[in-house]
Amino acid sequence: MLTCCPSNVNAWHSDGVRNGVNLCDGFWNPPLNLPPGLPVRSFRGAIIIHEMLHMLFEFLRDDGHGRIRAACYEGFALHAAGIPADPFDVCQCRGTVPCP
Repeated sequence: MLTCCPSNVNAWHSDGVRNGVNLCDGFWNPPLNLPPGLPVRSFRGAIIIHEMLHMLFEFLRDDGHGRIRAACYEGFALHAAGIPADPFDVCQCRGTVPCP
């Protein structure tokens, strides 16, 4: 079981802790190069949406490409709110490589 945050992780949830989401340093200190129009508050909200999707729908994963990824739905939620998604998530969802 993961007990700490790797440097490239913004947050993670634990199957062993009901409704538990661990917020990592990347959540509290987002990258300086966020896309224009993606405020820090929306960046953080997207991370929480992403983790909640994993908790509610176990089949959504973070590896591979295509719409079975939580990043695809995270990007959709931002887009529906009129906020640009993280280009890395969009790239991963579309399956284009390499991603930014």
